[in-house]
Amino acid sequence: MQKFIFIILSYCLLSLPALAMTNLNNSTPVQFSDYLGKGKWTVLEIWSHNCPACRKTMHHLSDFHAISEDYNAEVIGISLDGAEKRQQAQAFVKNQDLEFTNLLANVIEVEQFVHQHAPQAPLGTPTVMLFSPEAEFAGIIVGPVTADELIDYFDKQKKAEAAKDTL
Repeated sequence: MQKFIFIILSYCLLSLPALAMTNLNNSTPVQFSDYLGKGKWTVLEIWSHNCPACRKTMHHLSDFHAISEDYNAEVIGISLDGAEKRQQAQAFVKNQDLEFTNLLANVIEVEQFVHQHAPQAPLGTPTVMLFSPEAEFAGIIVGPVTADELIDYFDKQKKAEAAKDTL
């Protein structure tokens, strides 16, 4: 009987959807850690193809991406659409003319990642998470963010670093 229960439980566990994040363009498996702590600030934008606010405001991330090198930053998009909606997510990227890297994940794995760094934050779209060049969590903003807001944030970071250097 125990062997039968073990087989049934094993089958159930194997049939659960895998938490496998991939590169949206080529389906290569990736992990969040692949994009953090590479000596640059990381701006993670969490979005979904059917999010009206994402559709209206994603151009701000594109605008910031265009100048991100000036701020030693990299923009990464994370679609919550999951593998079953890969085509819709790819169409969103194409329609929005997004030139930064976009990943495809499911809600569960992104929610785990968000709550690991910001336990009280709700998961919604759009959401921006910021990580330092050393991969330290620096903040989260649930809701739309403009390029100007990101520029202001990074200008303050530059001033804070300059002040440290003078001490």
